Amino acid sequence: MKAKYWLDCAIWLAFTLLPAILTQAQTLTDVFRYGQKRGLTTLHQQRFLNVCLQHCPPTEHTQMLTFVKQVRSPLGQFLLLESVLAGEKETTLTPFVQALNRLTDRQMLDQCTVRRSRALIQQWENTCSITTVQLFLADLSPRYAYDLTRNVGYGTLLRDPANGVARQQQRLLEQYGGRAAARGDYAGGRTVGINDVLNQRVGGILRVRFRAEPAPANPADLYAAVRQQLDEGINVPIRVEFLNNPAGILCSCSITANRQATRTTCSMTPTTGFVATCRRAT
Repeated sequence: MKAKYWLDCAIWLAFTLLPAILTQAQTLTDVFRYGQKRGLTTLHQQRFLNVCLQHCPPTEHTQMLTFVKQVRSPLGQFLLLESVLAGEKETTLTPFVQALNRLTDRQMLDQCTVRRSRALIQQWENTCSITTVQLFLADLSPRYAYDLTRNVGYGTLLRDPANGVARQQQRLLEQYGGRAAARGDYAGGRTVGINDVLNQRVGGILRVRFRAEPAPANPADLYAAVRQQLDEGINVPIRVEFLNNPAGILCSCSITANRQATRTTCSMTPTTGFVATCRRAT
């Protein structure tokens, strides 16, 4: 009798609870795939979603799906899910839901990503690494990108210390021991390395730890290593230094594995902006 009871329970689970769990997981996967087809994801984010679907309780799947479905547009649903995967809190995301429902798809791409015609600008001479980290965060969390792009002139060198983007860059720079100086002032400021701020601000989201790696002496080996990382679509910052020239950082984000296009950013002093998109040879 007891064996039959447990068999009945197993049958009930197989035909009621388990299909419900799989349906929720598939629906969240569909939301993610919408952004994936538009080239808006990385392998890291795919892994985050897989971990969520495999290890989170079914109730959390349902809650996440319900939350994401508050946004009407499929693109908006993906951008909200991407922000959730970046670790954003529901209290922070609730105003973002309202914003997404006010925006068209074109406006979402303009205001919730940093990959369109305007690009994030390094506002201080010494915030090269800080601006790169800002860009990383904006690439991982559309909610953060939206907060950045709401600042008037975020894609322009304003020379205005009261501007929101400039204030954030200065605050982060000083938090890590640096000192801000106006663009073109090579003596008045103090630059900080990228490792600490990158690991503390981005590493926790990606579940990785960044470290500086010396480039191989053979350029062919260097190019092969960079090429492998780009093809995998993994967020990897590459610092490039030139003799007798200021250093710059090439920050590769959301690279498509099909080799058709890559999106990179660079902050080569004294260049004031970032390159939002570029193409590379196959």
